Amino acid sequence: MCDSISIVGMTHNDRAFRGLTAKKGNTMKNYPETMTSKESYDMTESIGIQKLSTAAGQILEPVAYVLREDTNSDGEINEIVSIKDADGTVYATNSKTFAREFKKVLDCVKDDFSQVHHIEVVQGRSKNNRPYISMRWVD
Repeated sequence: MCDSISIVGMTHNDRAFRGLTAKKGNTMKNYPETMTSKESYDMTESIGIQKLSTAAGQILEPVAYVLREDTNSDGEINEIVSIKDADGTVYATNSKTFAREFKKVLDCVKDDFSQVHHIEVVQGRSKNNRPYISMRWVD
């Protein structure tokens, strides 16, 4: 079983905080640990970011990720996961289900994301017949 770590709630003063401060929110985790300003922008602010739901059913080869909090127009804090595929496409989602599964993988690899080679984006329907996305760690 994987050891549990806390990702949510990190602040700039926490030792484990390794990210950059994005324009709209605080980066809590990212891989690689050091990103250029351009890479950070591409992962968090670019208009080229695709909805992760558009990759449902696909297997991605993630080469980078950013896990951050974002405050919406209603003042609610959402957790955003951005993933850069090996082909250069950046996907992002605020799906709680996806974020929960993604953090389980981070727990398992003890934040050594280089161990994650492929993930499958899985789409399903809730008991209320609402669509959701999640993920499966392939290898």
